[in-house]
Amino acid sequence: MAHDYRQLYQHMAKSSSSLLPELSAEANPFRNRLAESEASNDQAPVQMPRDYSEGASGLLRTGAKRD
Repeated sequence: MAHDYRQLYQHMAKSSSSLLPELSAEANPFRNRLAESEASNDQAPVQMPRDYSEGASGLLRTGAKRD
């Protein structure tokens, strides 16, 4: 399994270097587009939903009788 993983890693490294040659930050075509989209993002921040309830539900309480 380690041999297969090593072979996969080498293949990915080789293919990524041929698909994405070393570019400077100025030559990166996605750099300016990202900066422009972040600058024009003037939406109001969205309040994240809470992932907990207000009080205890008693669901995990020990010794309580349940019908």
